[in-house]
Amino acid sequence: MTLRKGTPHPVTTKQESIRAKILPTLIVTICLLQAIFLGIFWKQYRQDMKTAEVLVTQRVQDLLQAEMERDVAKMDTAMEVLIRDTDLATALGNRDREWLTEQGQPLFQQFRNNHQITHFYFHQPDRVNFLRLHKERKG
Repeated sequence: MTLRKGTPHPVTTKQESIRAKILPTLIVTICLLQAIFLGIFWKQYRQDMKTAEVLVTQRVQDLLQAEMERDVAKMDTAMEVLIRDTDLATALGNRDREWLTEQGQPLFQQFRNNHQITHFYFHQPDRVNFLRLHKERKG
């Protein structure tokens, strides 16, 4: 409705009548389209997050597995060195703590520096710790 110049009463024009019919429908349609787009966007976002979560989880598992395999390889190397040292085996069999400490400490320091091995034990056949090179006093 508009007021025409010179007339005190509002006059309804055909154009305003069409706007009044189309505008509410257009507004509702635009709102529905926005809601649909937001719904699609949200669904895609959730799917992308799930996919990213699966990928990150798998990557972490792969990295942990690789790290464990490297650690096992380090321990295998250390064990090979120790197994081949008959003097250490003899000293352990004789329960000679002083000699084991004297000969084992340089090996332990080398393993610590080169392979980040933090603990070094000599065990008796009954699985009791005989000597801990990383804590000499406990023995």
